[in-house]
Amino acid sequence: MKVDKTISWPIVILWGSLFLIPLFNNLSQNLNIDLATKTIEYFQSITLIFCAFFTWFYMKPLQQKIQGMKLFWLWATIWWITLFGRGINWGREFFPNLDHIYFRLVSVVLIGSLVLMLFASPLRKSIVFHLKNTAIPLWSLLLTLCAFLISDSVEHHRFLSSIFLHHAELQSFIEELYEIPLIIGLFISSLYFMKKDKSL
Repeated sequence: MKVDKTISWPIVILWGSLFLIPLFNNLSQNLNIDLATKTIEYFQSITLIFCAFFTWFYMKPLQQKIQGMKLFWLWATIWWITLFGRGINWGREFFPNLDHIYFRLVSVVLIGSLVLMLFASPLRKSIVFHLKNTAIPLWSLLLTLCAFLISDSVEHHRFLSSIFLHHAELQSFIEELYEIPLIIGLFISSLYFMKKDKSL
């Protein structure tokens, strides 16, 4: 497995945000926390659906001549849509009065699609090809992993959560803030692979 240790200014800024976000614990008295949290959630949803559209139109999976590459970028697009779906609770945010069976169906279809596609041999071969032949963008992937671990730690009060969350009433707010560098870091990593595949 190859590793690309190049670091860009966006990644430096995002890494810095991991250390600056806890400062919002001290600014809480000046914020409408519920409104701020909702605004961040909407921003995340817009970003995730943008990532899905960007991946689709930039890579044009249905126009790929190699079956494995076609399935790989179709799979990546469905990943973005699934993350978007999870972010809006599979639609509950917009249709709170609908029966829960509909939301369950949406989650099963999206997650099931990701799993079932792995049974396709061309997709598995394409994943292996990328792992063997495309360098891993170290700093953007590490950023994504760290942001995820911190966000998860804050959400579930895991080890070290007290470093990032100082007031229990800010839990959702701080958690959502950490999901911003997570999503952007994930997109930067994905864009790295897109550019590599475009150059083939």
